[in-house]
Amino acid sequence: WRLIRPLHLEMTGFAAFREQAIVDFQQHELLALSGPTGAGKSSIIDGITFALYGSVSRYGNEKLIAPIINTLSTEARVRLDFSIGDEHYAAVRVVRRTATGASTKEARLEHLDSAGDGESTVLAGTAVEVTTEVEALLGLSFGQFTKTIVLPQGDFARFLTETAGDRQALLRRLLGLDVYAAMGRTARSRSSKATIEADATRQALGNIEIVTEAALARLTKAAAKLDDAAAAANETHAQLVEASAAYNVTTAELSDVDEALAELSEIAIPEDAQAYATDVAAADKAITSLQKQFDAAEAKRLKALDAIDALTPAEDIDAGLELRDRADELSRSCIDLDAAAAADAAAHTEATDTVSTIEERLRQARDELEHTRIAAGAAGIASTLSLGDDCPVCARTIDVLPETHDHDVSHLDSLVSQAEEAALQARKTVADASTQATSSEVAAGTARQSLQELTDQLTQVPTRSQLTAAAKKLATATTKLETASDAATELIVQLDAASEDRTALTDRVSELRRNFVEIRDSIAMLDPPVPTNDDVFANWRELTEWSTDKTKTLVADRKSLIAQQKVDEKAVSALQKQMAKHVKPFGIDIDQSAEQLHLALTAERDAAVAARDDAAFRQKRDATNAERIIELEEEAIVTAELGRLLNAKGFEQWLMTDVMIDLAERATERLMVLSSGAYSLTTDGTDFAVLDHRNADEVRSARTLSGGETFLASLALALSLADSITDVASTAIAPTESVFLDEGFGTLDGETLDVVANAIEELGAQGRLVVIVTHISELADRLPHHVRVLRGPTGSTVTQGIGALS
Repeated sequence: WRLIRPLHLEMTGFAAFREQAIVDFQQHELLALSGPTGAGKSSIIDGITFALYGSVSRYGNEKLIAPIINTLSTEARVRLDFSIGDEHYAAVRVVRRTATGASTKEARLEHLDSAGDGESTVLAGTAVEVTTEVEALLGLSFGQFTKTIVLPQGDFARFLTETAGDRQALLRRLLGLDVYAAMGRTARSRSSKATIEADATRQALGNIEIVTEAALARLTKAAAKLDDAAAAANETHAQLVEASAAYNVTTAELSDVDEALAELSEIAIPEDAQAYATDVAAADKAITSLQKQFDAAEAKRLKALDAIDALTPAEDIDAGLELRDRADELSRSCIDLDAAAAADAAAHTEATDTVSTIEERLRQARDELEHTRIAAGAAGIASTLSLGDDCPVCARTIDVLPETHDHDVSHLDSLVSQAEEAALQARKTVADASTQATSSEVAAGTARQSLQELTDQLTQVPTRSQLTAAAKKLATATTKLETASDAATELIVQLDAASEDRTALTDRVSELRRNFVEIRDSIAMLDPPVPTNDDVFANWRELTEWSTDKTKTLVADRKSLIAQQKVDEKAVSALQKQMAKHVKPFGIDIDQSAEQLHLALTAERDAAVAARDDAAFRQKRDATNAERIIELEEEAIVTAELGRLLNAKGFEQWLMTDVMIDLAERATERLMVLSSGAYSLTTDGTDFAVLDHRNADEVRSARTLSGGETFLASLALALSLADSITDVASTAIAPTESVFLDEGFGTLDGETLDVVANAIEELGAQGRLVVIVTHISELADRLPHHVRVLRGPTGSTVTQGIGALS
């Protein structure tokens, strides 16, 4: 058994708690669960029992789990951390709502690491496994847990008011005393079965023929005679088996010799074996010769290849010659470009000189045109003058008329226009010549720069003569390589043809070798010689020579085996006659084989022995049945008496009376304290009564107590039974380290309530965890720690604190 102490409880979607609710029991001795009626105080106790056992006691059905899910939730989740001694555990269960009710979605029991590093070991992983493991750890079933840890006050209150029969039924259920009733039923059933079996055995014994000593002696003598004959027949049979085996061995050996002679007669060297041997040798010689020639040709080819590798590569020669050609071509281009640039510069100079000449002529023409225009103007004015007129230029009187001339201004205009056109054309020619001269100079400079770069590059390139010589050497070496390669290729073709011819010969040699192996394997039991080399033709010769010698040996062996076969056949015939003599006295038909005669005699012997043993068995069985009848009659008497004693009015009534007296004595100790010495309990073994010490120890019926007095007496009984149930229960139950009182303290007056509170405090001082469920704040305030449960619009909430409740 183990001591259990709850440490930490978490509930979500469970009963009245839609949101997560946490209750911490650690470091507490006294704890009050308080709150208004219906808020969910008792649901905290239900959470503990459900986490451990997957059931709630107040539903009246251990399998009913749907009501634990909050009406606004789809699932309920509960986790209880608890300790047993120094070991810590955690029980977790998750229940989900289904169309037909609810099912457990998740369940596990974990052993927590005492080091506190979060490590855990899973002990059970299903709802059934968790319940089974909890029962094993606590030593308590669900019913025992709810009767010792969670005190069902309502049941004990009826101790004081129920009838004796109802009280006995209630006590039987609380203490698990049904086991004694079951024992009584079992005892009465065994008594009935023993009586029936005894009557049947007695009747069977009366219907069986009794085996006499004389009859058993006759059967024993007949069995002994047959047993002796069977022993002699066994010896003859063993000799016959041995003689038959020898005959069979000789016959088999003779057959093997005949078979071996037949196989040896077929061994002969194939007619074409020697011819193929000569052809293979010639083919191998030809292949060897061709291989040598190919190796020599290949050596020449590799030598020519090495010579080419030592020469300047063809691509390097071609690249060098190409660079030389480009340099020569570029040099010639530079000469041509320089000449063109000089010619373009001269053309530019000549065009510039021409422009100067034309522009001078244009200036002169323009001057002449201007003078002519002035003269023409003056002539025009003069033509208008008369003698005596004032001069329009100098204002003097004209006394002599100027001489007039004709001036051709239009001709001069034409000449000036022609000169201007010639000047424009000359300037364009100068511009074009300047552009061409510049372009030619740039092209010549670029070509010279490229030539210089190429010249610098050619310093690392052999001369043209060196490159030409290298090309000739490379051509000569290449010709040698091609010649050597052609020779090697031709030899490869010849070698391949010779190899194909050799392969054809090899296929035939392989066929000869396979034939040799097949024939040798077929006579392996004759130990033919093991081939000493891979020469199949030599192997054939060796095998045929051996077969000739082996045939001579086997012919001699065959003569010896024929003689031995006749000797073995006579021995078998004599033993068969001996077997007939063994069976003849017992009326067995001797016109059968020796094996059948032996089997028939053995069957006769076995039948006689079986008849003897059956008679002996029946004689012993009759004696045993007589003894069994006595045993069954004694068992029927004992079990009948045990069944009578274990009925409700026997042992159970005595035990109930003893329990009632023990409970009354234990409860009196507490009731005297709770009632301040006013009351104690007494019992006649079937009913409780109260001694009223304040009224001259008057004996009163428990039904005469007031509501508060009834509660005090009930509480005393509940606490006493929690202590004593481990002593009187039919199975081992752990003593309680935690007590939950889900009581109605509302019937107590202030003074009595104070006495009850003192009693509860005394329980806590004894090292137990005492948890009371109450809606009375005065009682809750007396306890140092409390859990307040309040009901809200969507579910209840939990607050935990120290001291009086507000």
